[in-house]
Formats: sequence, C-alpha cells, structure tokens
Amino acid sequence: MNRVRGVLSLTVGGAAVLALLAGSPAAQAATRIVPDDHRTIQAAINSANPGDIILVRPGVYAERLTLNKPVVLTAESFDPGDPTNNTTVIDGGDATGDTITIPAGVSPMPTIRGFVIRNGVDGIAPRSEFVVEYTYFTGGSSDQI
Repeated sequence: MNRVRGVLSLTVGGAAVLALLAGSPAAQAATRIVPDDHRTIQAAINSANPGDIILVRPGVYAERLTLNKPVVLTAESFDPGDPTNNTTVIDGGDATGDTITIPAGVSPMPTIRGFVIRNGVDGIAPRSEFVVEYTYFTGGSSDQI
C-alpha cells in the first residue's frame, strides 16, 4: 500500500510540474493584498481569478462577502494554535445577513484561513463546499457555519 502511495505522489507531482510548464492558469495565480492593492476584501474577490490568493493585512474589515470564486482568502498572520488571537477580523455588522456567503457552483473549493469572523446571521453561509482553517467565529445570531 505504501508503494502505491509513493507512485501516486510522484504522479501528482509530475502532473503539477507539467501544468506549470504548460502555462496553466494555476501557474499564473496572483496574490492580491488588502488594503494595499484593493481597498476592500470584496473588491479583491471581484477582481480575482480562480486560484488567486487574497492576502488580508491585520485590521477590522466591516464587510459582508460573497466568495464566488475558487480562491484562497487568507489573513496575513494568524495563530494556528489559538485562533482567538487572530488580528484580522471580518465583521458582518449585524444580524440581518451572513458575514460570508459562498454561492452554489463554486468549484474547486475556496479556502478561508486565519480570520476572526464575527456578527451576521451566520459566519459562513455555504451553498458549495469550502475549506476553513485557523478561524474563530463569534457574535453570530445562529450557529456560525
């Protein structure tokens, strides 16, 4: 069984190298920095291409987001051991809407990493699969995910 895993790993790695050499969209991924390149997180999402990384500097961002693209939305710094210490906050503002909505049909899965997500009806309202890592949810009016 370990031998099969090694072969699969080599095959996947070889495919990644071939994709890079072929100039695939993954090879052209950009990093978009909020607020340096875009004033808001939503503006960065709107201008992003699939596979891009949206890097968000520490601060409080009073926004409701629609994550409608397969991107990596990541805080610049975060505490993987204790996400309550994270310093990048997405604040949905109140209990009348969701802080982050992921519509149906987003594929492959977007990733959300390293935030404090607070307020709103739900922290994340998913209609598609997604990955969330090192994130702390607080202050929502229903269950957060």
